[in-house]
Amino acid sequence: MKKFIKENWFKIIIIVLLSIVTFSYTFSQYTNYQKQQSQIQLDKEKEINLEKCLATAQENYELIWNSTCSNGIGDWINICQGEQGKNCTQCILPDKEAERLNLLLKKNKKDCY
Repeated sequence: MKKFIKENWFKIIIIVLLSIVTFSYTFSQYTNYQKQQSQIQLDKEKEINLEKCLATAQENYELIWNSTCSNGIGDWINICQGEQGKNCTQCILPDKEAERLNLLLKKNKKDCY
C-alpha cells in the first residue's frame, strides 16, 4: 500500500482536488438554485398579495360609495346597460363627495404598493 501511494501520490492529490472543486461547484450551483426558487416564490406571493390588496381597495370603495348613497347623500338613477337592455341602478354623488371617495380609493391603492 505504501508503495502504491508513493508511486501515485500526484494522481491521488489531483483526484482529491478535482473532487473538492467539483463538490464546491455543485454545492454553489445548488445554493444559487435554492435562492432563485425562494425569490420566485416571494415574487409570486407579493403579486398575489398586491392583487388582493387592490381588489379589497376597490370593494371597500364600492361599499362606501353605495353606503353614502344609501344615507341620502347621492341620487339613485335607473340606467340601461348592455345590449340586452338590463335595468340597473347607479348612484350619482355630488362632485365634492365623489372626489373625496375617489381620493380615498387612490390612497388605498397607493398603500398597496
